[in-house]
Amino acid sequence: MIDIEPTLEERCALIEEISRRNRVRRDAQMHLINEDAELRRGIDRIRHKKFLAIFLPYLHHALEERPRGTGQIARLVSFYRAERLAYQRLVRDLGIGTRLPMK
Repeated sequence: MIDIEPTLEERCALIEEISRRNRVRRDAQMHLINEDAELRRGIDRIRHKKFLAIFLPYLHHALEERPRGTGQIARLVSFYRAERLAYQRLVRDLGIGTRLPMK
């Protein structure tokens, strides 16, 4: 099972960056950042980045296998099908799932 959760070091660095930004904003007498919401967004960004690092090789491989259409719609359909194929292979090979609405 592949873990895409942020490490303790990544979380600490994120918290420190948010705190630094709030100190700067406080000194400038600006509205402060909602630290909880910003932390959640930062954690989601880290998860997304780690998932893409795992998913993109599968997507590139699936795109190479799919025939490319000549029209814009045909290319979009081809990409969509390759994306679904890549996701299915990722789940099969690594046993991970995401919140992606892929059926």
